[in-house]
Amino acid sequence: MDKLSKAEFRWIDLSLLSVILVLKLILPAWPADLHSGDLIFLDLDCGEICDAIEDVTLEQFHVSAPRLSHVGVLSFDRDSREWWVFEAWPQRGVSRISLDRFLKRVKSGEDQKDGYYLVRFPASLRSQAIEALKRIRRYFGKPYDSAFVVNDSDFYCSELVYQSWQGQGMNPFSLLPMYFGAPESPQGRIWKEYFADLKISIIPEFLPGISPLGIYLQAQAVLN
Repeated sequence: MDKLSKAEFRWIDLSLLSVILVLKLILPAWPADLHSGDLIFLDLDCGEICDAIEDVTLEQFHVSAPRLSHVGVLSFDRDSREWWVFEAWPQRGVSRISLDRFLKRVKSGEDQKDGYYLVRFPASLRSQAIEALKRIRRYFGKPYDSAFVVNDSDFYCSELVYQSWQGQGMNPFSLLPMYFGAPESPQGRIWKEYFADLKISIIPEFLPGISPLGIYLQAQAVLN
């Protein structure tokens, strides 16, 4: 095999550096120090419905950040040595997605450059987090709850997290009356159209429910 010249080595080094820089620009930063059962939250880029979720929940809790429209549960696969996320997702219901694909949905926000937030459960709650993950696996394949009515037959993302912690003694998450914005506000009109498309005439305003932001804030209150 012929020896490479210094110029050729330099070209290879520059090419590899270019590839690394491109990958860093394309791929979101990976979370570090994770455990199965921890929660990951996204500011999704799904148009006005995601913006409406974020706007009304920020208003509900009287906070200005973070903007959150989705939550999933982390799971490490020992066979593939990869991180996965269990979630409830429209069209797919309760399902699993690789962490790298999950993070590609990120809509980078002003207050979090990578567009995701984490809830890491302490050692004292880790066994309960694993039990919650086991329950989610039993829910695998259940349909998505487009109507946002809490039950155990179909699920929206934050409902899945809430239900998975039920019956474990200490559930850090509580249902609260749902809020969909003032009826004549831009957000209220978006939700009215959303439920009309589902042939639901009455918006489930004030019925018990839970949002990604609700999950996040309640976890912060318990863990801090």
